Amino acid sequence: MDEFSSPIIKFEEGPLYGFRLPAEKYLPSPLKVLMKLFLWLSSIFLILFGIGIFTTFALWFYERKQYQKPENIFNRSLIKAYKYAAKGQYDKALQLLEKAEKINKDNVDLQELKGICLFQLEDYEQAKIYLESVARIRPSDRVNVLLSEIYAHSSRPEDWEKAVDIYRAFAERMPGTPNILYLLGYFLYKTGDFDKAIAYLQKIPPGDEKYLKALNLIAACFIEKNDWKNAARVLHNAPLRKRHLDDDLKNIHYTLGRIYEETGAYEKALKHYNKVLIEDIEFSDIRERVAKLRFFF
Repeated sequence: MDEFSSPIIKFEEGPLYGFRLPAEKYLPSPLKVLMKLFLWLSSIFLILFGIGIFTTFALWFYERKQYQKPENIFNRSLIKAYKYAAKGQYDKALQLLEKAEKINKDNVDLQELKGICLFQLEDYEQAKIYLESVARIRPSDRVNVLLSEIYAHSSRPEDWEKAVDIYRAFAERMPGTPNILYLLGYFLYKTGDFDKAIAYLQKIPPGDEKYLKALNLIAACFIEKNDWKNAARVLHNAPLRKRHLDDDLKNIHYTLGRIYEETGAYEKALKHYNKVLIEDIEFSDIRERVAKLRFFF
């Protein structure tokens, strides 16, 4: 059992998941731009009187020095990186972010943008470093959900524990939300806390889109506890007589087949395996399992 899907937490879809760079922090103010324009126009006008040559050169020299200041290089790099990332050009964005990071590695906007880019490129280990830093400084639903997806890809139990903490907090804020309950149950299952996982998953009501997934995960918890009988009982709450199976029902019939095969009820196992085979011959190892059991009949 290794199935994960994010909950519908309120943040935007898109290449940056709703992250927006606060332009006012990194662009010159409109007043400053107007003052600069006024000075340049005045200096150019004064060229007619000779003095403008000196003032224009002085302005050019000043602007060149300003352009080369580290904070301005940082601002330009960050803004360009944001534009590239917003277009889905994450590699180009990362090149600019690495340049900016040499100047100010502690900037939280840089860290979040870089974490999102790395996440989109599926470099989860590096993305985790940046997003965990952001979560400590400026926590948000967006960052927490991205971190939970990273933890789902992890093989480290300590990361699964962190995901449990994230979804416990979500469950307190949004009690009874099926998607949250499912994911909390999922990560508790990953950590081996099967009874608590079952308790949360049992709160998902029949008819909810997560209900069948929850049944399968509850059964997986009972299987881990070597309670095969209750695992089968749970799965019999699903609409097993449906003729056309969606992915959830395929998983349930497959799991029932495994349970009955494990407990020696081969005829029942074959019945459930055949239901999956008829719908999807390429599902998992269904052909091998059916072929193996047919030797008994």
